Amino acid sequence: MLWLSDGEPDGQTVERLRANHASSGLWPMLIGDDPGWDDAPPGVVREPSPRHPWVRPFYPLLRESLGKPRLRWFELPQAEPWLADRWAEEVADNEANDYWAPQERVSALAPFGAAWPGLAPAADPLGEPLAIADWHAAMMLQENWLGRPRLALFEGASSSEALAAARWAPAENDNFLAHIQVLQSWEQRFGARVVALKPDTLYLSVSAPPATPEHAVHVTCEHLAFCPDAVWQCSDSFQDHAEGLIGSPCWGFWWD
Repeated sequence: MLWLSDGEPDGQTVERLRANHASSGLWPMLIGDDPGWDDAPPGVVREPSPRHPWVRPFYPLLRESLGKPRLRWFELPQAEPWLADRWAEEVADNEANDYWAPQERVSALAPFGAAWPGLAPAADPLGEPLAIADWHAAMMLQENWLGRPRLALFEGASSSEALAAARWAPAENDNFLAHIQVLQSWEQRFGARVVALKPDTLYLSVSAPPATPEHAVHVTCEHLAFCPDAVWQCSDSFQDHAEGLIGSPCWGFWWD
């Protein structure tokens, strides 16, 4: 279910393992730094503990998994209805917030006002998805985005399936299946690939990002529903987040 490196990886190793994904069925992910790494003997699969509760998603309890059927994709919640529901909640909160002037609110900037605009159309690719993923991983390692990361391999036909195998859920949110379905949709429309994880952060490479302001605004509607904190706390505003998506090969999501 999980292979975890004993030490910090390098970009060439990540690239080689990703190139072998088609034959190995194992998708490489960078796992952000955690002081608990030093307490784990090599090769030991740790269980959750009060000291390291965030380890839970990456280390499923094997005794609870034995005999259980694998995740069946037809049982996943559909991405768009879930996003539409989350969108309605966020827009309602935004409308009720006096901090934003009427012209700054989501309803003044989104394609159809407060109404859910539907899924954004696919974009034209800037490059091959695996090559963009390798570039993103190498850049994160070189710029020390993750502290002292480890390299994990999870079984899955795609990066979203590998994330499902990791049982990852953002922060304290246990409804990870809906997030997985959205990621699968982004893989298809925007060439997105899961590159790295932290307990509350998700990093994606994107080979087909929006190229126009109008398209970026539409995609931002999905980002707002998927991870509101990425729009409200990691950007200055809804419009600022949209502008940052134009041509960007990297999407980051952070849950408070």
